Amino acid sequence: MLSSRYRATLGLIQVQQGQIQEGRATLEKACSLLEQTGARQEVGRARLYLAYALYRAGETVAAGEMLRRCPAEYSGIGGKHRLLIEGEPVWSFVEKAAGDVDEPILKQAIEVIPHFRAAAQEALRYWVAQTTPPPPSLRAYGFGPSRVERDGVPISASEWVTSTARHLFFYLLSHPPRTRDQIGADLWPNLRSSRLPGTFHNTKYRMQQALGVNPVIYREGRYLIRDDLEIWYDVWEFERLLKRARRSPMPKRVRYLRKAITLYKGDFLEDCYANWCASRRETLRQQYLEAVSEVATWWIDRARLDDAIEVLRRGLAVDNLREDLHRLLMEAYARKGQIGEALAQYRRCVEVLEKELSLEPLPETVDLFNAIREGRFPPPHQ
Repeated sequence: MLSSRYRATLGLIQVQQGQIQEGRATLEKACSLLEQTGARQEVGRARLYLAYALYRAGETVAAGEMLRRCPAEYSGIGGKHRLLIEGEPVWSFVEKAAGDVDEPILKQAIEVIPHFRAAAQEALRYWVAQTTPPPPSLRAYGFGPSRVERDGVPISASEWVTSTARHLFFYLLSHPPRTRDQIGADLWPNLRSSRLPGTFHNTKYRMQQALGVNPVIYREGRYLIRDDLEIWYDVWEFERLLKRARRSPMPKRVRYLRKAITLYKGDFLEDCYANWCASRRETLRQQYLEAVSEVATWWIDRARLDDAIEVLRRGLAVDNLREDLHRLLMEAYARKGQIGEALAQYRRCVEVLEKELSLEPLPETVDLFNAIREGRFPPPHQ
């Protein structure tokens, strides 16, 4: 019986692939064998497929006669549902031919098919929801050396296989939707165009394997990060905090800026040397340094000098050529009474400007130095 059931399935596949006569012969043989065994349920299925084969062969009368012979095999308990399931591959034929076949079970099946399909789809969705594990929670850190955590566990370098797979993830996080050619021009600028499809998809596959989920969708010719995944990205959070700070009055503005400053653990993707990182890195660095300057100024004005000194040191560790931060740090030291440290900070400023840029300090920096050295700053009443 198993062999005959296989024959019925094979015959249907042959007909669906356009091998009408071969499929018909296979199904006729299956019907004959199944009738000899007395397997009514299997006979009904084979006859249903044979009726379809006859219809495809243009023998509509013979197809109708064969279809009339099917319902008797589906008349038992659960027969209607078996008919719905087994008839699904040929259901368009059944709906067309049923009007000429006066069989109640066929008409009943046609009436309930929309509800049956809806219920089946809902059951499938439920089953998928119950059996498919949820996608992992991802945390991406772009400040400093790039790293990603999957469900709280860092993804190792060996899991990425190549650093480019990890950088592709950060590239997509950091850009609007991109075409493959745009991605290729940024990540593999010297790669021959003929090699781009393979290189891109291999790297994308490694990224997907490392993350444990495919984070990308392809829409209208462009690749972008899926919006249904749980992804926390420190750069997104940094920019969100700066945006909220711009819309907020003091002192709430400073609270947002402080949170943004805390997220900055180093320059953007310090381990990536591709050109695409450079402009993004510089933009984020300047946003960070402006936040440092604003927060430090606020704290100095309110005599929170230790806090100001700490944040200014962090800022100068990122860019020691920011003369405005040197001045603020000199001012904070002077207001705290650490005159020697204020003067030493000026000398450090002079040294780094000379060494890196062959420049002298701005007049306002020199004026502040002289005022501190001569005891004119801070003013006595301050």
